[in-house]
Order: sequence, then C-alpha cells, then structure tokens
Amino acid sequence: MEDPPDQLTAETVGELLEDEYARAILAETSRESLSADELAERCDASSPTIYRRINRLQEFDMLHERQT
Repeated sequence: MEDPPDQLTAETVGELLEDEYARAILAETSRESLSADELAERCDASSPTIYRRINRLQEFDMLHERQT
C-alpha cells in the first residue's frame, strides 16, 4: 500500500533530496528569500520545473511561501 501524498517518510525525503533542483532550491532559500523567477535563474532551470519542485517541497513543509 502506498503512503498518502501528504505523509512525509524517509523515502519521500530521500527522493526529494535526490532531485538536483529541489536540493538547489533548498540551498538557495536557506540563505535568503527568493522569488520563483530568481530561483529559476540561480538554479538554471525553467519556471515550470521550479514551480513543480516548490509545490512538492511545500507539500511536505520543507519550504514556506512568504510575500513581501
């Protein structure tokens, strides 16, 4: 039986951290708050790729959105 998508498991964390873009997003945002466009530029990725990773990281409370 598969875990519900909102359940954080060691396997889920491992899968997320294996993804180069998810790791880059976490590394970049650990230093400062950045917009998705800024992340796309710094991570050398397309906006859709960044938004997918952001959504996945937010789904597991590994990244939080903030508006200024």
